[in-house]
Amino acid sequence: MLKMFKKLFLISLVIFVLSFTFFALINPLITNAYTITEELSIIGDLNISGTEVTLGSETFNQGKYMSFNLNQGGSKIYDDVHLHISTDDYLFLESRERVFVTTDLEV
Repeated sequence: MLKMFKKLFLISLVIFVLSFTFFALINPLITNAYTITEELSIIGDLNISGTEVTLGSETFNQGKYMSFNLNQGGSKIYDDVHLHISTDDYLFLESRERVFVTTDLEV
């Protein structure tokens, strides 16, 4: 009878230790994972486009100016002492408030 009681006590102790390990060590990790995802939020719109900006090869090969080809027709941005924003159709400058031009503007 005493041997059976010791076996039952040992099994209960093992179950307690495993339960404690789960709830004390593993459960907080799971809870924190859910907390992190609950705190992740995006305010406003999230815009993802398929345009890939690439550096022009002339920047590295010939030491000329840096060029960003926007891979959308003829649109590119480059600086050859003067900053150029080149587009093949429309150019939009968008801002929620104002667009400032801090030098003389010629149209």
